[in-house]
Amino acid sequence: MHQVNQPQDPFHLHRLALHPLIEDKDGIITNELLQQIELSGTERFLSFLRWHGLAPLWHEALAGSPDLAATGVYMMQELHRDKLNAMGTYMLQKHTLEHLHHLFTGAEIPYAVFKGTQVREMVYPLPALRPACDIDVLVSNSRHDEAIKV
Repeated sequence: MHQVNQPQDPFHLHRLALHPLIEDKDGIITNELLQQIELSGTERFLSFLRWHGLAPLWHEALAGSPDLAATGVYMMQELHRDKLNAMGTYMLQKHTLEHLHHLFTGAEIPYAVFKGTQVREMVYPLPALRPACDIDVLVSNSRHDEAIKV
């Protein structure tokens, strides 16, 4: 079995995974970075990205990086399905939010969308790259039952 280097830094994978978000790096994935990922274990890194919802973002970053080594090409292939799934979920959630808006405004129920589904619209240039597993909606306690009925 292939032995993977385990760096002493407990946040090594975190730092690698956040690389596309670091402004001074322009989101470019270099072959040097891919070598670090390979030394840490490519499958382990892919699992880490998926667990933290960063797989679609990494697919996008890899697509914008020129001359990828074999590890980068492999990762792109692996992460492609994750990006498609995130985009599909985004489209469903966006449709649901539009429907919810129509229902709540029609019933004159004030509400606020918050957390993941709202943050991605405000922070990410491509909101579909930020997966969210649910839609968080805040409604006044006094209108709670009515909101549920609507």
